[in-house]
Amino acid sequence: MGLADTSTLTSIAELAISLIGVSGIVAVFLTSKPISPLKSARFMIIVATGSLVAFLGFVPIWLSRYLTDEATVWQYSAIIALALSAIVNIVVGAVAHTTFKQVTASFSGDSPLGRIAASVLTLIVVALMLVNIFGWPIAPNRSVYEIMLFVGLVQMAIAFASLVFSDRQ
Repeated sequence: MGLADTSTLTSIAELAISLIGVSGIVAVFLTSKPISPLKSARFMIIVATGSLVAFLGFVPIWLSRYLTDEATVWQYSAIIALALSAIVNIVVGAVAHTTFKQVTASFSGDSPLGRIAASVLTLIVVALMLVNIFGWPIAPNRSVYEIMLFVGLVQMAIAFASLVFSDRQ
């Protein structure tokens, strides 16, 4: 059984990859001297989040080749998403040697409102993963998974805006 429509998933993956590329170009033009640790962390978060969103966009497509129940596809996709998100966050934190405060600043810039928004978006992503994993309060489904990936794109966009418009070196 294949998923009936994979265009949204592949479009989200394509947007994530495009934003990674644009971020790389912008990062090159923004830095005439060595890049600051905060800007480096911002770029690393953009690349890690974008790579994760792009990969997770294809997971349900791959799983649908082996699983016949569509709800099971979305449930397993969410389990994989949660596991990979945890691993990527641990690796990015270790590589960047950042504290939680620096990571939230990397996502949101220097404003307290931006930090709250970044935390709320992360909470939304985790909540959507858990909804699909446990099937509560609704059955695992495509819409919840696609919204989760879209929120990941929003997080990338916020980190990108912080990278471009940051006053701090």
